[in-house]
Amino acid sequence: DDGDATDIPNDPGPDPTDEGGDKAQPPDLGKDFGEQPPPEQAWDVVNLSANEDVNDMWGGGDGRFYAVGNHGTMLWYNGYTWTHLPHLTDADLYGVSGIPGGDVYVVGANGTLLRKDTAGWNILTTGVTEDLYDVAIEAHNSVYLVGEAGTILRFNGLEFSTELSNTKADLYAAFMPPGGLPYAAGTAGQLFNRSGGQWVSVPAASVIDI
Repeated sequence: DDGDATDIPNDPGPDPTDEGGDKAQPPDLGKDFGEQPPPEQAWDVVNLSANEDVNDMWGGGDGRFYAVGNHGTMLWYNGYTWTHLPHLTDADLYGVSGIPGGDVYVVGANGTLLRKDTAGWNILTTGVTEDLYDVAIEAHNSVYLVGEAGTILRFNGLEFSTELSNTKADLYAAFMPPGGLPYAAGTAGQLFNRSGGQWVSVPAASVIDI
């Protein structure tokens, strides 16, 4: 028998849509975890109008780039289009670097070295026949070239000198940290730093070619 019992509805609490109520707010993930980065953009395919392998690129931070590759291929990007640079050699070109607003150096097979200065592009005679793989620049009168069988050359703007690398490993990479001293790296994870006018081995956590 229901009798005279009265159904009392459950109290739903304040209406969350009522401006006067205590509306629940979602957590602020940006506040808790920092601003979230924008989604990564896909890489664009760029047509270089070159059939040869491209081995290295360098830019001086102004939106313009140089690219070098096999059989003397050299390309330049002016910010809008890629164009071929003068063909100065048939040697494969492996590395390029430069001074922003200044000289650009390109190294390659059989001791090849090309330089772009205020007079344009020219070929420099390094005096070695080993392949040169990379170049690091400290200043216009302090340029380091590294390559095959532990080859390290220093160019003072006028002449080349051979530096003792203390290795016969092929050196594939050279790097000049801002305000620091040059590094060279290569076969079997070998890493070297020039300190006190000498190249010294730096322990590296790798046994693969760098």
